[in-house]
Amino acid sequence: NKGFSDKCFVSSEKNILKNIFKNPHAKDVLSLFKEIGTEYKWEENRAILSSEDGAKEVNRLEKLLGKQDNLTLCKNTEIKEIQAKNGYFLVNSEKFDFVVITSGSQVRIGEKLSEQEAYILPYSLGHTLTKIEPALCPLILENCLFQGLEGLSLECCLRNLENKEKITGNVLFTHHGLSGPAVLDFTMYELENEIELNFMPNFSESDFKIKIEKNRKGKILLKKFLSQYLPKKMVLWQMGKSGIEVDKVIANLSKNEAKDLIQNIYHLKIKNPKKSPVQFGWTVRGGVVLKEINPATLESKVHKNLFFAGEILDITGFCGGFNISFAMLSAKIVSEAILKKNKISTLSP
Repeated sequence: NKGFSDKCFVSSEKNILKNIFKNPHAKDVLSLFKEIGTEYKWEENRAILSSEDGAKEVNRLEKLLGKQDNLTLCKNTEIKEIQAKNGYFLVNSEKFDFVVITSGSQVRIGEKLSEQEAYILPYSLGHTLTKIEPALCPLILENCLFQGLEGLSLECCLRNLENKEKITGNVLFTHHGLSGPAVLDFTMYELENEIELNFMPNFSESDFKIKIEKNRKGKILLKKFLSQYLPKKMVLWQMGKSGIEVDKVIANLSKNEAKDLIQNIYHLKIKNPKKSPVQFGWTVRGGVVLKEINPATLESKVHKNLFFAGEILDITGFCGGFNISFAMLSAKIVSEAILKKNKISTLSP
């Protein structure tokens, strides 16, 4: 990402998060991808794989790892237990000097895992977990309001009414509720019992009121006027929601009708929104408590030579590749810390 900082992430410990991002590698994460030969191209403000083939890139990296004569790659090996001993670790009964846990919230997207299963390793090693909940996921609404809008994408603003947190961006209306980039980012926050949706965030409410009043002369149809600002499907939905006839002219719009219309466009209240289950999201919010790690090295404060990297930590990025960039940054921080401890300057190529 061209913009990559602690502000692109959510954590229960914002100050510790800031300290982690003081690492010099945070200023140039792309150089870390260059180190391993990843070819990318720019798509607006983010870099994507040149090949646009994730499986191909994974296979390339696997072959690269296979060339390291100091590494044994054990695929499809379930880690059932890690025991911390005096100066070493037992992983499935095999002895290791260092352990790095990088598992995320899901082994595979779509797989059902309980919180205990996904985080059993840090938990069994004495680490504390924050509240774990879905993130970057669609919203499910009871008695969905948006029938007839399925498949429509529109720039909107979502806002929590209690804590005032808000996100503006593309919202996708679905059969079950809301999705799209803005909604996925919005689920990074804790949901309140009621949220607010603004369908015209780029045109102020006060200016919109003035526009309506200026068009009360003549026989201008309301739906034609609204079509300057909203897609046709949304215009008809808004008029129906406000109880306004389809062929209504602005001159005949009552004060109550105008008030209801403006309220529904700028302050639509949505009660009891629910996050979709973990298996339908891209990640979770929460993880290993940051107070229990060293922000400079990501080493555990509970056990010496135990490290964490990636989504297992209480650090979650917004949409747009931030989580994979943090995975790379945290991996680099951990690897340098281990090499320094082990007094090794470089790995074999």
